Amino acid sequence: MRGRLDKVFPLILEFYAPPPNVVLDVTRGDGYFYKKLDTQRRIDENYAFIFSDLALKPKIHYRADCRRIPLRDRCVDVVVFDPPYPTQSHYEGRWKKGYDRPRDWGAGLDGISSTLLNQMIVATCEEFYRVLRPGGIFIFKIMDRWKNKVFYPWHIKAYEIYKSHFTLLAILVYEIIWGRPRFHNPGVPSNRHNYFIIFKARAPHLGHMSSPAS
Repeated sequence: MRGRLDKVFPLILEFYAPPPNVVLDVTRGDGYFYKKLDTQRRIDENYAFIFSDLALKPKIHYRADCRRIPLRDRCVDVVVFDPPYPTQSHYEGRWKKGYDRPRDWGAGLDGISSTLLNQMIVATCEEFYRVLRPGGIFIFKIMDRWKNKVFYPWHIKAYEIYKSHFTLLAILVYEIIWGRPRFHNPGVPSNRHNYFIIFKARAPHLGHMSSPAS
C-alpha cells in the first residue's frame, strides 16, 4: 500500500488541481503521498507545499492540530487530509495525547457522536474552508471500517458533513486486494476500500459560517 499511494496521489493532485498551486497537507505523517513529487521546487515551476502534523516529523514545516491551522484566511489552493484512525492501535497513544482532549472541543460540539473520527471531521470542516481560496480543492482520503461486527461507512458520513461548505467533484474508490491496489466501481463497501473524495470550496456567502451537519 505504501509503495502504491505515491503513484496514485500525484495523478489525483495533478488532475484536479494542476500546478502551480499552494498545497497544504494538514496530516502529512511520513509523507507516502509525496515520494514521486518534488516538494522543493518553486511554485512557478510546480507546486508549493506546506506540511503540518500533530507529530513533529522530518519535512514538517510546523507542528499543529488540523482543527486549528495557524494560517491566515484564504491563503492556499489545495487542502489534503488523510486523518489518523482511532481504531488503529499504533495511533492510540497519539489520539490520547493529542486529539482526544475533551476540553479542546468546546460547547459548539455538544451532542455530536462520541466517535473521535467523526468529531475530527466536523471540527475541520469550517477550518479547511477558512484557509482555502474560493474554488479551492479539498482532497480527502478515508477508509470505511468494521468494528465489533458493525460497519461504519465513513465516506458517506464525511460527505454529509463536508457538503455544507464544499461541492462534491468526485469519489474515487481505491481497493486493496492481496496488497495490490486498484481503482474500480464499488460493489458492497468494505474495510478494504479507500476513498479519495474530491471537493471544491464554495464561493463565500452569508450563510457559510453555519455549523456543519453532525
